[in-house]
Amino acid sequence: MRQKTAVRGVATLVVVGAAWLGATAWSGQQARARYGAELGRIEARFPFMRVVDRKYDKGFFSSTATTSFQFGCPAGAGAPPATLTLTSVVHHGPIAGRTLAAAVVDSQVMLAGAAQPVAAAFAGAAPLTVRTVVGFTGRDRSTFDSPPAHASVGEHAVVAWQGLSGTVDSGQHGRSMTYRVRSPGLVVSDPASHAVMRIGAMTVSGDGEATSDSGLIMVGKVNGTLDAVEVNDGKAVEPMKIMLTGLHFATQTAINGELIDGTGTFGGTGSVGDVRIDRFEMESSMHRLHAPTYEHLMQSTSAEMYRCDIADKDRLAGLLSMQKAMAGDLMAMLRYGPEISLDKFVVESGGRTAEVAYAVGVDGVTDADARLPPAAVLMAHAHASASARVPIDWLRRLSETTAARLQGKGPDPANLDLMIDQAQAQGYLVRDSDYVTSKAEFAGGVLKVNGRELGPKPRR
Repeated sequence: MRQKTAVRGVATLVVVGAAWLGATAWSGQQARARYGAELGRIEARFPFMRVVDRKYDKGFFSSTATTSFQFGCPAGAGAPPATLTLTSVVHHGPIAGRTLAAAVVDSQVMLAGAAQPVAAAFAGAAPLTVRTVVGFTGRDRSTFDSPPAHASVGEHAVVAWQGLSGTVDSGQHGRSMTYRVRSPGLVVSDPASHAVMRIGAMTVSGDGEATSDSGLIMVGKVNGTLDAVEVNDGKAVEPMKIMLTGLHFATQTAINGELIDGTGTFGGTGSVGDVRIDRFEMESSMHRLHAPTYEHLMQSTSAEMYRCDIADKDRLAGLLSMQKAMAGDLMAMLRYGPEISLDKFVVESGGRTAEVAYAVGVDGVTDADARLPPAAVLMAHAHASASARVPIDWLRRLSETTAARLQGKGPDPANLDLMIDQAQAQGYLVRDSDYVTSKAEFAGGVLKVNGRELGPKPRR
């Protein structure tokens, strides 16, 4: 009896061991296939990055993959392009290292070529390290980290990079992701001129879904915060000082069929010189953008822009030669009636508020319009509107500051009032107590400003 039990125990261990070894072998094959697929996605999403060298040393329990990317094209003899080398150690599952997973990938990013000064700032350490845990369902989670570093730029400038970290969760087929990014910020300073730019702590989070396998267009939500942005040119006389604080932004996009709609917000507080900005807020939107056509336009334009088989002097000619194809994509998108708008841009300072808004779109474009020049199509089918409301005190202060800088003296205050009166008489502005307002509309080839039609009337 004891002998039978021992035999069964050994048999069980053999079966389990064989299954584990088989799973490990399968995991290694899947990891290699997935690695190749990811490289293809990277090249499709980032056309300015080219795979110039790749090597995959496959082992049983682990493999090592080394891939080098080139940014842009070689600049000529003695000027190598910037290159990025990604080295990954792939631990095969089901027990990947010490983790129960299909695979665990430890990666390091190193820079060379034109990017060598940046690489030197990290004193031999990898500018970016990534650990990716691949689940048995194909989903994965990556955690990444970039350490602080100091680098010299140009003759005098110094960049103090304070690091970056975050996580990315990807779906089974690489089309969906959720990400969280954090950074304490960075400081760029020039001791010689005392100029400085500071970017404070930043957070960005988002959830996205690619509209196609290429991943060029993603829809979803993005939210972010930025503690502060400070710019000071260091001049002793009339220095330029800009401070923005409490910055926050959010975007939300969705696709319905093949059409993308989206909204965005951005706001904060700050100051420009000695003028305090109590609040600024912006809201924008986009409607009916045809995703497949826009993606094709992005792909064809990027492919032409980042070609390495033509000289820089011929690059513009190549882009100009694409005008016909680009016009075809533009006409295809116009058939869906796209519209973009700045729904609201508000600035509040010293108890006064300025507001600006606009919208631009098209309606009623048909296949027959494809025979017409784009300009003619837009004149016939475009519609636009814009409005503004600005405190007169702000215009007066702006004119005084501009005149002082250009002429060395302040303007006659009566001149601004005269200009406003003349613009109002011509119908361009409306004085509303302490504000001036203006509204413009364009539709059917007719432009109206404050309800008054301007220019020649279109033929019926």
